Amino acid sequence: MTSTQNTSRSWAKRQLIGVNLITLEAEGFIVFPNPCEASFWIVLSDGWVGKSYTVTNGMGQHVADGIVSGISPVIHAPWASGVYLIEIDGMVRRLVVE
Repeated sequence: MTSTQNTSRSWAKRQLIGVNLITLEAEGFIVFPNPCEASFWIVLSDGWVGKSYTVTNGMGQHVADGIVSGISPVIHAPWASGVYLIEIDGMVRRLVVE
């Protein structure tokens, strides 16, 4: 992990005050903030670094994809308000866009 990635990861963990970091390790990844208005991050535990993600809308349509590493860069969500599903390695999290 580079110093920039390590710094980003530390910053993200500080922003996740109120989120149990043991839960992060157990669940693999967290979508933050949730709900969001226009952008979000995917924060990963160490074992999930380098995996790809897919975002689908409530009708199952593909809206985005990419690869995350530790903490993703800001992911812009210029989508309509609603519920979206983020899938990484078979695990799914719900994201609410307001």
